[in-house]
Amino acid sequence: VPVELSGDMVLDGRHRIRAAKELGIKQIQAMQVRLADEGSRDYMLKAAIIRRHLTDDQRAALGALYKDIHRRRPGPRVEICQGNVPRRCGTIRGAATSETTRETISNFNVPRKKLDEATFVLRRDPFLLRRVHKANGIRLSDAVQLVKLDEPKRKLAIEKLDSGQAKNGKEAARQVLREEQIQKIKTIRRPNGAYPVIAIDPPWPFAKRAEDITHRGTCPYPSMTVDEIKTMHVPAAADCILFLWT
Repeated sequence: VPVELSGDMVLDGRHRIRAAKELGIKQIQAMQVRLADEGSRDYMLKAAIIRRHLTDDQRAALGALYKDIHRRRPGPRVEICQGNVPRRCGTIRGAATSETTRETISNFNVPRKKLDEATFVLRRDPFLLRRVHKANGIRLSDAVQLVKLDEPKRKLAIEKLDSGQAKNGKEAARQVLREEQIQKIKTIRRPNGAYPVIAIDPPWPFAKRAEDITHRGTCPYPSMTVDEIKTMHVPAAADCILFLWT
């Protein structure tokens, strides 16, 4: 594979040049590359990303980091005015632009949706995004579900995902939230007395669609069997009207 050059600058092939020097090889194949509208940095970046055969998730994670660096890097001041009113003018420096996003999508060969998801994770938990980039790391879709949790719940969900207790991030988050609900239910005090009018919405089981791959039939809260619901204590008066959600 020829070494790629732009003038005297090596764009791709530094390790091949070093190996040739160590082996005493004086001549190796090389080719001049026309960069057209892209700079040497962007060309080298593309070559490195494509050569590593990264997954879409990994490229998206790197792209989000790349875009974030450019967003925080000081840039030229730009004057922004609202209408023709001078008092409503202001300046900004180093703001992220749509051009940076387009550049990132092109350089990292990543879909816009994936880049947006990786950016969403980066802003909430940079360390979790690093796990997406690592080999055999977690999937970006899982990371998106996990960062929606607060930090203590997120740690519990990650443990469930790592241990195999949950198949994906959404299931891990759901398990943590269900466990939290169970603990809250245990602290609820039973009503005292007897009531003439009662409305009840029991936690009916959702067993019929539990195997649905879309998880639409997965109950988002702890449910009870029909037999368990039958044994529930209902604080009803002797002459009581009961509204039961079935």
